[in-house]
Amino acid sequence: MATVAQSAPYSTMHHRPLYALLGGFLFFLVALPAPDLVSGVIPYLLEGHYTFAFKSMRAMTVAEMFVFIIAARSLLVWGYAGWAKQHGLFSVRMSLTRPDAAWCLAAAFVAIATAVIQSHFSGEPHHFTWVAFTRYWGVLPGIGDTILQYAYYVTEGFAIVWMVDAFQNAGEFAFPRLRFPWGAVGLMVTWGAGHYFSKDWRTAIYAVSISCIIGLLHYANRKDIWPSLIFWLLMPGGG
Repeated sequence: MATVAQSAPYSTMHHRPLYALLGGFLFFLVALPAPDLVSGVIPYLLEGHYTFAFKSMRAMTVAEMFVFIIAARSLLVWGYAGWAKQHGLFSVRMSLTRPDAAWCLAAAFVAIATAVIQSHFSGEPHHFTWVAFTRYWGVLPGIGDTILQYAYYVTEGFAIVWMVDAFQNAGEFAFPRLRFPWGAVGLMVTWGAGHYFSKDWRTAIYAVSISCIIGLLHYANRKDIWPSLIFWLLMPGGG
């Protein structure tokens, strides 16, 4: 059976660390922020203002934003996965063995513990999305937009795991004898630390911690997607 390295075209193999690193930055700079930013055009066209304040919009406008983001990010995520597999730059597993299931349970436990700790230090209880959405627009539109938002979180989670995998592969390609969670470091210094510029330092510290956990889960469980994705979907702010 050919390994990932053996199945890659020579031109790609020759520059694998660079290509993998660029893949990580593709998700950090394009696949994660771009669909959200472009979706702001929808309320501008439908309601006359470029905004992301859901409370001020109609439920249908928000739904159309979610559908656009889900479609655009899915194209980027799965388009990259197909290309990266062909070039030996993709190593995410999608199996679910008994050890994987145990890791999933551990990830869920860590996510719940993270929610409790975050709520304790912030002094604010965790607010569920569907409660806010049903207050804004009523029961049926609120539940509909809640379902779409969780689908949004799923596509965002795939992008996060793909980014971790790209950074992990970049480190492994560059330093094949050194066992190290490169993906955790890559996610921490990009997506995690980037929250300092878009939010504040407290949010950045929280995001860096989340990045570390996701990267370590990916590394420790042999790059299986499910523990990292489950943690992402259950953590405060991610789900």
